Amino acid sequence: MERNITPLISVIVPIYNVEKYIHRCLDSILRQTYKNLEIILIDDGSTDQSANICEEYKKKDERIQCIHKINGGLSEARNVGMRHATGIYMTFIDGDDYIALDYVEYLFSLLSKYAADIAVCNYQKVLENQNIIDQEREKVIILLGDEGLENLLYQKYYTMSAWAKLYKREMINSIEFPVGKVHEDVGTVYQFLSNSKKTVFGSKKKYGYVQREKSIINSEFKLNKMDYIEFTKQILQFVESEKKTLYRAAVSRHFSACFQIIIQIPKDKKQFYKAYKELIQEVDRYKGVVIWDKKARMRNRFAASLAFISPDFAVSILKLVKR
Repeated sequence: MERNITPLISVIVPIYNVEKYIHRCLDSILRQTYKNLEIILIDDGSTDQSANICEEYKKKDERIQCIHKINGGLSEARNVGMRHATGIYMTFIDGDDYIALDYVEYLFSLLSKYAADIAVCNYQKVLENQNIIDQEREKVIILLGDEGLENLLYQKYYTMSAWAKLYKREMINSIEFPVGKVHEDVGTVYQFLSNSKKTVFGSKKKYGYVQREKSIINSEFKLNKMDYIEFTKQILQFVESEKKTLYRAAVSRHFSACFQIIIQIPKDKKQFYKAYKELIQEVDRYKGVVIWDKKARMRNRFAASLAFISPDFAVSILKLVKR
């Protein structure tokens, strides 16, 4: 695509101590078939060579701008990037991930063809030395109004992650990622989808989500993981106030989150007993809604049926299934 006849798209890349991965990430962005890009690299106080690598790439391509800041976390880095972005559209790419060479073009073509507000592609979990492999026949899903948010909450088609999506700028407006929290996407992306009058999902895998041993998702349990539950409670409060027809969808997402976190809590849970007890109570509170919800994932309904025997029993069984 020629740069002078296509709208400017801002690519926001938060970077923190990813010297091992950043070359592949940035190379995949620079080689995009869609050329009219504004590439914003936010070095979030890296202590390795990441900042220097960013500056090297800036010299290679005039589309790159580097912002160096004191470490404040992923949310703050993304927020800074959004404030500097001038594109009509925005997309987020994590500094340790990478994208297919037609990632931006694919999302933009979906958004343009279907006159959508948000375009979403599929992703592939890859190990550090793997590449994206996409041999599936494409399936395109058009979601109107609250259908986009409903499918997000029911965990259908796409995830809560900010990446693998292209947004019209007005979908984001003044929304910012919550600073000082983990699982920050859960507290933000539902708001983007809530603003969308039309969301389009394309099943082609164009985003490589790199699995690192020391990532937040793979790290040992810490109490800050309860941020996830705080956000799904916020979603419940939001739909009860603004989107009452999505109540069961929000319950399903909250119920799923409770189990996702609770099965990470170690068997010897003395120091996490309060968190464990809170999650058990949430499971017990919402199991009836989930089990009778035909739109809920089968895994959620299965967990709800086990919870009727005993929430603790449900946790024990799901831990075995996870293995």
